[in-house]
Amino acid sequence: GLCRLAGLALAAGLRAALHGRTLRGPGIAVLAAAALALSAAALPPTVAGTATAPESPGASAIDNRPGRAVSLAANNRDAWWEEAVHGFQDAPLVGNGAGSFRMVHLRERRDDSSLFITRQPHQLVLKMLSDLGLAGLALLILWPAGLLWALARSGRASPAAPAAAVLAAFFCQVQFDWLFSLPSTGALAAACGGVVLGAAARGPVRAVPAEAIRAGGLAAVVGLVAVSAVLPWLALREVAAAERATSEGDTAAALGHARRAATLNPLSPRPLEEESFAHFTAGDVAAAAAARRRLTEIQPENPFAWSGLATLLGGEAARAAWLRVIELDPNNRAARRALGRD
Repeated sequence: GLCRLAGLALAAGLRAALHGRTLRGPGIAVLAAAALALSAAALPPTVAGTATAPESPGASAIDNRPGRAVSLAANNRDAWWEEAVHGFQDAPLVGNGAGSFRMVHLRERRDDSSLFITRQPHQLVLKMLSDLGLAGLALLILWPAGLLWALARSGRASPAAPAAAVLAAFFCQVQFDWLFSLPSTGALAAACGGVVLGAAARGPVRAVPAEAIRAGGLAAVVGLVAVSAVLPWLALREVAAAERATSEGDTAAALGHARRAATLNPLSPRPLEEESFAHFTAGDVAAAAAARRRLTEIQPENPFAWSGLATLLGGEAARAAWLRVIELDPNNRAARRALGRD
């Protein structure tokens, strides 16, 4: 919460500077307080607040009551940031894969509490380094670098000052949270970025063939992005339909929906999970295990895929699956119990 307020304060200062206004005593004091708040937000829990040490199995996260808006507690961010650094060290050039931090977190975490399981390290640069390595970071840097170039080109009295102020708040926020991954905030930042870049244009735009080619290429990219968003959405609809069919006892319909979902989004675990559950509900444990095994082939680094398979197997096959879970998530409680390690 304080990061948002600090970001807004810095954004207001940036807007004033872009409009050529001189900040005086009160304005400078507000900006100094904003910078101090941002610095305090980066401190570990032992300094910034009273959160329990992350390695304690009984650790408790900050709840979602309104009071968290003014809390300076790091809420386990120091542990998540350290895990992201370890993920980057494992694959510094190209990272562990887009969206892979959840698996990195399970592998690196020091506790077995479900309260702290996360998909995000809550810091944009560290997430990019863990997911996509230095190559991804280089691409990320192009975004603010291009915006700064556009602001410098458009001058102090830029008409894009309000959009630049929104971006300043956004870039402050993403250093300590994960709202960049939400469409509502990410799309707003992208739109403001377009306004800033557009304000840097000089002179009339002439309709020349090269520009038409660029426009066509841009339209193709936008189309591909739209398709990449629609297909997962359609797959989720099919998964939901499969869940309903399974609850109604219609196994054939459930399997049909699950398989269509897998066709629409072949890399998602949800369709195979639902196919396995439909088979299991119908009493076909072997088919349920086969679906789970295919899931481990698609996502071999996913401990949840292996634990789901282990629960459907017996003997040495189950033990091998649980050992794979421990390899990927050393503090997994279910695996440790199954292997007699608790």
